[in-house]
Amino acid sequence: MKLLFLGGTGNISTVGVDLAVERGHDVTILNRGQSPSRLRGPVRAVVGERDDGGLLRRLAEATRFDAVVDFLCYRPEQAETAIEAFAGRISQYVFISTAAAYEKPVVN
Repeated sequence: MKLLFLGGTGNISTVGVDLAVERGHDVTILNRGQSPSRLRGPVRAVVGERDDGGLLRRLAEATRFDAVVDFLCYRPEQAETAIEAFAGRISQYVFISTAAAYEKPVVN
């Protein structure tokens, strides 16, 4: 499968990316490129902002991803940006969140 991870180098997403690579999936990550990568194996990295709808759309048009796994969606407008960019271009969109999406301001 061709997978796009929005994020991919955080505490939770790194494990998911590594597992996908281990299982033989073709993995691309999109993030700001500010965190040192702890990823193992072949992963294509795209540096950019998750909220850049044009960039998301260009990625979706350039590569037919089977699934997008979004670790960086915290606000409704971010979900809308992803929906607009990927609608009709991917088979599955997986939204993964933390309590930070619900608790404002984040206490812990």
